[in-house]
Amino acid sequence: MKKDKSTSLVIIGIMFSTLGLTIFNENQILQYISLGLGVLIGIYAAFKSDRDRKESAKNK
Repeated sequence: MKKDKSTSLVIIGIMFSTLGLTIFNENQILQYISLGLGVLIGIYAAFKSDRDRKESAKNK
């Protein structure tokens, strides 16, 4: 069975977003960078998951 990397990417994206809202709250630049990176990783994971799902349906 193939590993699903998009789940790991979603977890990493949530981690960056949480760090941006909590620990990096005092430094505004780090906060926005962390939040933006978390959102971008989350969006990429959604597209990767959809692409992988389509490829697996195509191969069946």
